[in-house]
Amino acid sequence: MIEKAPNETEQGTPISSFYSNAFDSEETFMQDAKTGGSSKEGVNYTLLDRFSTPDLSDEQIEEVIEDYLGIENLENNIELLNESLNKAREYIEEYLHLKLPKEIKNIEKLKNARDILKIFKRTTTMKKGEGLGLSPAYCVLVSVTAAAFEFRKKKLENLVKQGEFIYYEKFLKVERKKNSDGKYITIEEDEGEFKNFKRIMWKKSDYDKLYIFDEESGSYMFADADFRGKSEDSIMSKFLNVAESSADKAYKDGVGIKFELLSSKKEKENIKNNAKNLVLLISRYIKKEFDVVGNLEFDNKDMFSIKEGKSLAKEIEKLLGSGKIKIEENENPYSDRKFQAFKINGKVKIPERGSDGGMIDDANFEVQIVLAENENESGFSEHNIYEGGKKLAILTRLMTSFSEKHLDIIARETSEKSSTGYSAEKIKNNWLKNKLVWIRPKNSKKKRLADKETIEDMISVGITPKDLIITKIKTK
Repeated sequence: MIEKAPNETEQGTPISSFYSNAFDSEETFMQDAKTGGSSKEGVNYTLLDRFSTPDLSDEQIEEVIEDYLGIENLENNIELLNESLNKAREYIEEYLHLKLPKEIKNIEKLKNARDILKIFKRTTTMKKGEGLGLSPAYCVLVSVTAAAFEFRKKKLENLVKQGEFIYYEKFLKVERKKNSDGKYITIEEDEGEFKNFKRIMWKKSDYDKLYIFDEESGSYMFADADFRGKSEDSIMSKFLNVAESSADKAYKDGVGIKFELLSSKKEKENIKNNAKNLVLLISRYIKKEFDVVGNLEFDNKDMFSIKEGKSLAKEIEKLLGSGKIKIEENENPYSDRKFQAFKINGKVKIPERGSDGGMIDDANFEVQIVLAENENESGFSEHNIYEGGKKLAILTRLMTSFSEKHLDIIARETSEKSSTGYSAEKIKNNWLKNKLVWIRPKNSKKKRLADKETIEDMISVGITPKDLIITKIKTK
């Protein structure tokens, strides 16, 4: 079990030296609660990024909470808030590896709106010259509870279940049953059954290894696959890390499957042909297995040349027997220049809760095909290393900074999960060199770590004092 960083949110730790500009006018604070946040210098931020609140009356606090959470009455949402509070404590300790103070661990079940107001009031910074006390810890708790509440209020668990349904029941065609804990387990199919997508190795480092057979071309290939890792933790992390994210955008993004095509040295020259065959197979498979709403859309990011794309479009058009197929050339400015991918997007009718027999929903989905050898999918860009780095950005956003010991814990966890074989030390040094900076207040010798991009954004919108000294980290 990964150890937790000691007392990161408790009184007396160096975090009190780094805390943000606490006080905005009540008018600005209340307005941001209504709108969900603001934008400054091209950076979006939300009410949760303020870390502490002005000294408000009970009535104002209740109004702020209801406006920000998008609810009409606190009392009517007690049960959902209790679930969110419990999830927040679990996320903070188990996902972020923060040790919460006893006062927060021992918070009893919320009984009424007054209990909620008591928690929110603890986020208020003490008067100038006094210590911050436990207000930073309560700020973290309130921020994460709001993210957990958003997940539950908008029933985003349905999105997770839909992804599992599409991947396991529609593509892999394995039976899923609930175990005694109420969680789904998958049961392998009869060996004699023909399948286009057959799992030959269970999940390792978040991916299954698949054997894929295309009866039309007679070709076979191997791929690592996953239903894009949608989970409550990953969706909450998006809310906490990206101010402009929302449940509505998560639904718009929909669910998806990622295939990383593998090849041996002998097959390397054939990988492009395998990618083309996989595009055709998946297009045909979607048409056969799903009730598609509208037309499928195709997006090429340097997987195929323009000439190859036009030829492939004609084959897809013939295959689907519908309209003129156009393959868009992906020009996303945020994509790595070396990134290669091909995406199939569409909308399909599937059970709202991800199990047969329920209400039917029109769900957005995406299938992404990438090459495992691509630099954007390997090395320090590998999925688990990316997720570990995201935790460092969330810690910066929630607490302004974190200790080197905390970095060691995240690096060790990431190394254990990663399929790259990189040691914790190698991952840590890469982050120190490319992602992190030292920060310290002026006239202080104490320094701590922060995600460079996140802390610069926080300073630019005035959340964090501008007199922080930022130092690039030198590594061997």
